Amino acid sequence: MAKKSGNWAQREVGVIVVFAIIGALAILLLGLFLGKKLAARKEAKALAASKA
Repeated sequence: MAKKSGNWAQREVGVIVVFAIIGALAILLLGLFLGKKLAARKEAKALAASKA
């Protein structure tokens, strides 16, 4: 086996930065999606309560 020199993450900093950006965007988009779904659910519940 060939000896590994150093840490892979230290050698490939650009890849780690790209993963971090993609992860942050995924979390942001998921949060926006869930926020819209919860707001729509809350509005539908309020509309149903006002009709009853």
